[in-house]
Amino acid sequence: MKKLTLILLGTTLLWTVMAFSCNPPPPREGFRIHTELGVFAGGLPVLLPDPHRAIFGTWKEDLYGLSTGETRQLPSFAQTDGDALYAVDDGRAPAVWEFGEYAGPCALQTTRYNINLGQDFALICDTTCVFVSGPNCPHSTFAMDPSSIDVSNPPATVTINGSGISSTYGMPYVDYFDQYGNVVAEGRASQVAQDGTSLSGNTPDLSNVTSNTYSVIVRNVQANGSLQYVGAAMVYVANWVEPPPPDPCLPVGGIQPVCDNY
Repeated sequence: MKKLTLILLGTTLLWTVMAFSCNPPPPREGFRIHTELGVFAGGLPVLLPDPHRAIFGTWKEDLYGLSTGETRQLPSFAQTDGDALYAVDDGRAPAVWEFGEYAGPCALQTTRYNINLGQDFALICDTTCVFVSGPNCPHSTFAMDPSSIDVSNPPATVTINGSGISSTYGMPYVDYFDQYGNVVAEGRASQVAQDGTSLSGNTPDLSNVTSNTYSVIVRNVQANGSLQYVGAAMVYVANWVEPPPPDPCLPVGGIQPVCDNY
């Protein structure tokens, strides 16, 4: 009888192992968070790794009925590493999560995302409003008035409309960038609206630039003297330059003119 019991027990264990191997549980690897910062570099919007960023996150609900993982909230000390990565081991997924950052331009702003199992998820703080749109975009696109400048007859002043413009620690800087990220002109505001929705200032010298569209970047002065980007406008510069007269000593129609240079 004892022998029969052992045989039955062994058979039960065998069937359990076989059933487990045929229907293994889904992987419970969680996912990773990659913090990135959207900024203007050389006048152009770029995404840069944002390492050592303190972050928070909370699970909200499962998706698709296939969710695994027991981790439903990031610890209070969660911070991305030197590669701007943070692994959420055994993080609940696929699921809806709400994430945010404790400091920086997007401090305490929260957004919900659908997170998949094993995903490398980009948590982007976008100061350009190019990569991320919506209510958490900290700055809106600014508008230039006038929207075009004729170098031969430039306006005495220009106005930039937007939001978040401040003169608390000094008049904002207004820089003009070409399509390659080069600064072609620099200026400063002379007036800022009390509600921060506009600034005005003298039109800078644009006589050396060619006809093209340029980015106009507005940056506020911070308490420590540093500059913080707050918005960008676009302006078209028209600069018709009279071509120089032809060289009288160059051959014309195969005939070499008589010149003192030859």
